Amino acid sequence: MTDTSFGVGPGMIAAYGDLVFELSSNIQIRRGDPVRRLDYDEVERQRPGTGMSDIEIARRLGLAEQQVRVIRMMEESRQFSVNEYRKLYGLGSGKRYREDRRAASEARFVIGDQAAALRHTLQFDAGQLRAFVEGGDWTGETVAGMLARWAGETPDRPAMIAGGQAVSYGETLERARRIAAGLASLGIGKGDPVAIQLANTPEYLLTYFALTLLGAVLVPLHVVYRAGDLEPLLRHSRARAVVCGPAAEDYDAPRVMTELADALPDLDVVIVAGAAGEGLVALDDLAQSPPLDDIANPPVAADPLILAFTSGTSASPKGVVATHQTALSALMNATPLLGLQPGDTILSVAAFTHMFGMMVVHWSLHVGGALLLLPQFRPDLYADLVETGRPDVLFTAPAHVAGCVQAGLFDGRDLTSVRSAIFSGAVCPPDLARRFDGMIVNGQVHQMYGMTEAMVMAFTRLDDPPEVRHHACGRVVPGQALRVVAPETGEVLGAGEEGEIQVSGCSVLASYLSNPGATEAAFADGRWFRTGDLGTLDGDGNVRIVGRIKDVINRGGVKINPTDVEALIEAHPKVVNAAIVAMPDPRLGEKACCFATVAPDETLTLDDLCAWLSEHRIAKQKWPERLVVVDDLPMTPTRKIIKGRLRIPD
Repeated sequence: MTDTSFGVGPGMIAAYGDLVFELSSNIQIRRGDPVRRLDYDEVERQRPGTGMSDIEIARRLGLAEQQVRVIRMMEESRQFSVNEYRKLYGLGSGKRYREDRRAASEARFVIGDQAAALRHTLQFDAGQLRAFVEGGDWTGETVAGMLARWAGETPDRPAMIAGGQAVSYGETLERARRIAAGLASLGIGKGDPVAIQLANTPEYLLTYFALTLLGAVLVPLHVVYRAGDLEPLLRHSRARAVVCGPAAEDYDAPRVMTELADALPDLDVVIVAGAAGEGLVALDDLAQSPPLDDIANPPVAADPLILAFTSGTSASPKGVVATHQTALSALMNATPLLGLQPGDTILSVAAFTHMFGMMVVHWSLHVGGALLLLPQFRPDLYADLVETGRPDVLFTAPAHVAGCVQAGLFDGRDLTSVRSAIFSGAVCPPDLARRFDGMIVNGQVHQMYGMTEAMVMAFTRLDDPPEVRHHACGRVVPGQALRVVAPETGEVLGAGEEGEIQVSGCSVLASYLSNPGATEAAFADGRWFRTGDLGTLDGDGNVRIVGRIKDVINRGGVKINPTDVEALIEAHPKVVNAAIVAMPDPRLGEKACCFATVAPDETLTLDDLCAWLSEHRIAKQKWPERLVVVDDLPMTPTRKIIKGRLRIPD
């Protein structure tokens, strides 16, 4: 029984061992002898005290039965002097042992080296793990289980809508099973990392659902990434296969992926969602496979689900391994408080290659909703789809809406279907929240705070007044905890005091993949994850983000947080987006430089900005001392400005 065979290592045994042992039949409380007396009612009354079978424990904890068996036996060998009756454990009750009927556990439950490495990152603290299970945050729910449930209960309900065409839950499951069978024929199995570089299309979702049926792990790759961006991520993830789009005029994805496969030892298969040349596999061909009916080792909730990369360097990527439990727990706790309803039509402007987008996929699947797909963000296409697609719920970044509002693309539109517009991915300027709130006459603007390492952490509630919804990210999600600490000392601060926001809870990662240095730097006091965000918590628990620690400008010893100034500049009628960064100064050390994009046919000067800030009574020391007007600002897939790519002209 090895790590490679079962994905059970010392960390997993340490985390789950005591809990598995306590739940097992090793500890029993019995009164009298109701079994001998054939008193079946009394047997049932005493059943909770007689312990669980391995399969019952597995369902409770979200583990595989074989994993529970290994952990239990290791705990028994530690606590008792017993032999390992492996054959008897595999028989169950009422069976006579026959050697030819016995299949070795190793033959039934096998994962590869890549899967074992992913599993190794999941070294959760035993006390926290117990709290998540006993508190009901971690359950046995899986993505494949949710899909199967809706396909069984509401097979004709739309699961996704693309180009006006709906794909039902029944059809989605059927097509995913066919792709899963095709992937299995290529040797893809449980725990294998498989990368996807596709837009928000049915092909992306169907491939992802196929991976969840097999228990394989999604590695999302942003569509804007090219060979130099992709190589370190594919190498670090040890992806066994990659799914990409067909060759286009500006990017020949199949050629790039083929060259990467030649250079990377683990990347065996390139699958193309479109025309596939020699040596490549067409996704359409996989989709013609007979549906996968029987999976010998189906996924469980504690299994890795997604490997997503966040900030880091090419030499030291920061890979976040999310299990079904960490990916879904806080999200499911938030669902009733967000007001999501069965059958909702849900539009995510965030790319599914970003964790924000995948959270929306999981929310829609959790409530049996229909995902309204926008393959590519373009302001006019976005505005059209909000009107014609009639979404009930809109998940968006502030920059998505800002571009449309500034260009007048929502003016005169019928936005009456929108019940909730949930802003996330970046700090939302209060003026933008206020303006869009007035446009969705039957709905409300809400804000949400989340990140790849912790999923959703806070959000505004349905009964919050506008002053909260427009200015704050709301209160903490059940199952998570937030605190604000002084960055210099680590002292926990009180209500209203500004410091670094830290999070702990059921959806926080355990560690980065094969990056112990980054993991050590990311956590404080054991299990508090350092978000790097500066913010406050008010007396009601509402969190407000005021900036990033690394964005603070040190002007002659005075620390300037540019976030509020950026929000005010973006409220200027000529400005679409703005970002303030530090520029070197020989006397003061640093000064503020503002990068801005402007509305069509408008011009903007530094004097215009200074007059605007003066009019709004902003201290002069916070004013930018240089303005750079650009056509576009570099942005993440969730439309967050990437300040690190801004270069101040000579």
